[in-house]
Amino acid sequence: MSAPAITVRNLNKSFGSLPVLKGLDLNLAPSRINFIIGQSGGGKSVLLKHLAGLLAPDQGEIWFDDRQMAGAAPADWRALRMRMAFLFQDGALFDSLSVGRNVAFPLWVQQRADWRAAGRKARERLEELDLAGAWDARPGELSAGERKRVALARALIMEPEILFFDEPTTGLDPLLSEQVDGLIGLTLARTRATVVVVSHDIAAALALADQVAMIHSGRIILEGSPETFRRSGEPAVRQFLAGDSEGPLGFLD
Repeated sequence: MSAPAITVRNLNKSFGSLPVLKGLDLNLAPSRINFIIGQSGGGKSVLLKHLAGLLAPDQGEIWFDDRQMAGAAPADWRALRMRMAFLFQDGALFDSLSVGRNVAFPLWVQQRADWRAAGRKARERLEELDLAGAWDARPGELSAGERKRVALARALIMEPEILFFDEPTTGLDPLLSEQVDGLIGLTLARTRATVVVVSHDIAAALALADQVAMIHSGRIILEGSPETFRRSGEPAVRQFLAGDSEGPLGFLD
């Protein structure tokens, strides 16, 4: 199957009395790098969890191509997740397992692959990311950049059609952030997956994205090419581009 387009319509989500997503509409292009940007704490990760089926909306629709998934049965979400991979902020590697076993783990769990077959594929993914020598290492023995690459190798081993990155450069120095940005571009070049990156890093979005959407006060206020954002006169967009998230317009915490 080809990588799907993802469409969100009128998505609403509240936690108790706090509304986070307020009638949000979004279009994510297939086989492209899609950035969702906005101030930290503004609802980006909540939106991402809806796209991955980890949260159910209070109201609204989530379409993968022509299939409406909001309110779908758990079995339907499980089948869709087999086509997805999710890279968490910290990589979420298993400290008790070697790098090789971390990367091979999804094949054991989801495809019941035997160790030899899973190991061969895991070595291929690690070699592609210049980590062949890290096979027997534990995650704690690696640098932050190496752990990010191991997490990416683990995600790619399932050959996903949809790949989610949640704040991939948070907490990294500029050099490591640049390395991770390069990995995002490399991912699309090698897989043609639909890549969705949630980030507050506007520089990365403008440099890497095919399409950018900005979330503000629970809604998407602008989506389009990086050039669309550079030319936008929308006050909240200009404020964010200028790096001022504490101004009078404010952002949802």
